[in-house]
Amino acid sequence: MTSSAEQNSQNVESIFNFLYIDQLRLSHIYAQLSNDGLISSSKKTQRHSDKDVFKGGASIGVLKGDYTGESGAESGIEHQIDTSYSRPSDVLNSLWENGFLEEKIKNADLGSMVLVNGSLTLMDFSMLKEMWPAILEMNIKNEAELKSPKDRKAFTDNARRDSKMILELVKHVPHLIQGSIKTEDDIQCWYTLKPDSMLISSGDLMLKHGGKIQGNWYVMGVLDAKPDANNSAIDLSQIGSVAAHLDPMKAGIRQSLGRPINQYGITPILILSVIRKCKS
Repeated sequence: MTSSAEQNSQNVESIFNFLYIDQLRLSHIYAQLSNDGLISSSKKTQRHSDKDVFKGGASIGVLKGDYTGESGAESGIEHQIDTSYSRPSDVLNSLWENGFLEEKIKNADLGSMVLVNGSLTLMDFSMLKEMWPAILEMNIKNEAELKSPKDRKAFTDNARRDSKMILELVKHVPHLIQGSIKTEDDIQCWYTLKPDSMLISSGDLMLKHGGKIQGNWYVMGVLDAKPDANNSAIDLSQIGSVAAHLDPMKAGIRQSLGRPINQYGITPILILSVIRKCKS
């Protein structure tokens, strides 16, 4: 994957369309790849000079003389360059060229930098935070319709009582932007995103695409979880009694809103698509 960072180049074959840029993580990586650390700006100067040489002579009686003179002018153009805009493509290309990016996620170790290519899904659960009461009430009414008339009221009362407890728990659960990318060989990677790193709002994407975003996408990030080898709980003897009681709850939250046990987990740094030249 290559894309030129020079804006004035006439040989650019492709450019990147960034959907997500984690600038903080990107800056930490950039500083380690550069001999000069994190460069926030640079200056490009071009100078041009013109010089004229003239000669002459004079004679007054027995006095003779020659003279030589020069006149000139110098002009210059100075460009202040904000490197933050080229940093994502610079880091991506540098990681690729130096062998830090693993495309085959099955071969990657935990903590490795990976580049995953495939179809993208996205869901902003923060949109649901204020909608849970209506969602639960709608679900109760739908299920009540399936009950016999004599059992309907008792079922509704019990379900509403239970929904109050559910709402009390749900409002404390993290409501994050999350999604997954699915490769051609059906490998799925789950992730969460920071809203302030989105270049296109999750609401705009939802209204435009729904849950699945059209196109071919790349996710560059850190592999920090692999599919669970088994679904066994942690050894409760190694933690305190209070934590032991919380473990089933955490497992339930993950099962409902978190990474599926058969998917990889990555922390995205860049999400992008490639824009190529139009076919003439």
